Amino acid sequence: MTLLLGLTFFAIGNQISAVSILTGGLISVISNGYFAMKTFSHVGARSAGKIVAAIFMGEFIKLLLIACGFAGALLLIESVNVPLLFSGFVLVHITGTFAAINLPYAGSKLQTQGLRSQV
Repeated sequence: MTLLLGLTFFAIGNQISAVSILTGGLISVISNGYFAMKTFSHVGARSAGKIVAAIFMGEFIKLLLIACGFAGALLLIESVNVPLLFSGFVLVHITGTFAAINLPYAGSKLQTQGLRSQV
């Protein structure tokens, strides 16, 4: 969604808005990508302590990446559109949340079908 809006702003000739919204989305993607890589770097029941530590450290570094991303964007991009910068960031989060909510839960379908075949 952020990419679509950024390309739309770019197509109509508003490069400042396009760069602002795309930068906000990129800050979100980079920080969440790091968190996901850090969180899922350990697997198995024996790694439970490492998994919890990775989640906390990943979240801490994610927040640092977000703060540094916004600080860098505000300091380095001339005439940045601040509302669109934050809108791009929030839009990526909202899109991911709605995508996760709308994913079908495959386990419930399999369990229901399995119960029906046994009856």
